[in-house]
Amino acid sequence: MKRSTKRFFATVAAFWTAILCVSQPASSYEIRPFLALHESMSFAAAECLRVAGGAEPLDCSAYVAKLASLSDAKNPRIEGIGQAARWPDDPTRQIKARTLIKFGFNAKLNCKSVLRRSPEIGQVGLLCSSHHGRLQFFHAMASSSSETFENTRAKLIDWAAFTYGVAAGFIDPATDYCGYWKDNSSSISTSMRPPNFAFCGGSTAKHPWTISTLFAMRCSNPVSSETCTEVIGPAGTDLARSAAAGALLHLVQDSYSQSHAARGTTSEPAYRPVIDCNLPSRFYDYSTQNSKEHSKADKVPALASSCKSGATVDDAITASAKLLWHIERRSDPAIVISYLRSRVLGGS
Repeated sequence: MKRSTKRFFATVAAFWTAILCVSQPASSYEIRPFLALHESMSFAAAECLRVAGGAEPLDCSAYVAKLASLSDAKNPRIEGIGQAARWPDDPTRQIKARTLIKFGFNAKLNCKSVLRRSPEIGQVGLLCSSHHGRLQFFHAMASSSSETFENTRAKLIDWAAFTYGVAAGFIDPATDYCGYWKDNSSSISTSMRPPNFAFCGGSTAKHPWTISTLFAMRCSNPVSSETCTEVIGPAGTDLARSAAAGALLHLVQDSYSQSHAARGTTSEPAYRPVIDCNLPSRFYDYSTQNSKEHSKADKVPALASSCKSGATVDDAITASAKLLWHIERRSDPAIVISYLRSRVLGGS
């Protein structure tokens, strides 16, 4: 079931201007016409989980070598969790093959222009902030050049906790969005519910957001979000949980991108398409990067020698598969966060 939300979105134009740029800039594992790395990595993780036959998948590293054959965007096997993993790059599902060029052109120019005028979260919007600004933790990146490594990692962990909670059913998608973040003291609360957020009462009181709204929107125009629909009812709940699972996998996979984070002891950015099985040591800020250098890692990744048997840090496919396993089992969130800290993102 769907309901029209044209007025719903029109009232928030000032805040939601950035939703016009719903195409990721050069991101390491981006959605592209002929290369679908997030989709194929997530499909590979699901396949490794299937082969494990109900047991926890302990080593999916062999699937990294198969990514080249899976990364064709037309591959029908990347449906399901593969499509869900697109959510952080296209949260209102506006990317279509015929509009991708227009999408990308708009993102490159409009987002940077908006951010130059007003860098504050409350004036920029979801998409521009997530790719260029204060919500870069969606993609395992620092939200500004002044943000400390520890603060960035805390945001990644808190975003992972939220998306896992929705995906595994610990957080009801029908929960009031504004109330949830108002009562939440995590490091991302202000980012997710900035001051004067337009969907928290006032003139939009008849159309309050739920958590499902965040994950279950569809907008048909690649350069405008004023005419959109929200999938509601059981279908909306399922879509929200699926998108949250995809967002969690997307975060983890981006954390292995050499353009998003450095792993190990490297002191300078090494923009190579390599999955390194060391804990992160630095998170980059896209707004201060050279986009051409960033894009060098935008290829099918190889497995580094650090990902040898017995490594204490999992590779990106294994980590994704284990998270899918935890979601299926509805593991205690504390167990999942402990896993992410010990074998994926570090911290204590």
